[in-house]
Amino acid sequence: MPKTFEQAKPHLDFANMDSFLLSIEIFLSNPDNLVLLAYVVGGAFVLLLLLGITNTVIVYKDVPDFLWSLALIISPILTFATLTFLIPEDTPEHYNMFWETKQHLAISIIGGLFTLLAILKTFTNCIANNGVIFGPVMFLFKLCAAVICTLVVLGVANKLFEKNRSLKTVLVTMIVFGLFSFFVNRLINGEKVLLKRT
Repeated sequence: MPKTFEQAKPHLDFANMDSFLLSIEIFLSNPDNLVLLAYVVGGAFVLLLLLGITNTVIVYKDVPDFLWSLALIISPILTFATLTFLIPEDTPEHYNMFWETKQHLAISIIGGLFTLLAILKTFTNCIANNGVIFGPVMFLFKLCAAVICTLVVLGVANKLFEKNRSLKTVLVTMIVFGLFSFFVNRLINGEKVLLKRT
């Protein structure tokens, strides 16, 4: 007799998933680790910005390349947010938000596959644009840039749609977003670098 989904659920439970998530939570709960992470990500973004402005390397070949890089961070965030929204008020003791029901499992699989696709697309773009040696390095830089870009976009959206926003807050937020858009536009430098190489 075939097993039902409820009977098959224990086989979907990865033994190391909870410990992996706990390790991330412990790492992020340490302020020193957050400061170190901020320095690493910020430094990588500044270096990437300098490389892009001087047209030394191709940072983003075009807009789709930039969007696929953002998907590296946005896709897992949206997946996690959707799964969090489905968590009931009274959760069972052994509740697992990733595969508790078929709905949770479907969202986790779709989000995971799209994130994997974003990783592959971004990595192959880096190799195609900057070669097999410098391409993987650019992939790490673009991952850091994706974190910065996502934080800026979320911060701007939060300021623009908060209830107690003032005209000054809106103006400052729009100026920040304008500067951000200017720098991102300089990072989409595929055509300029290709013309420089010819």
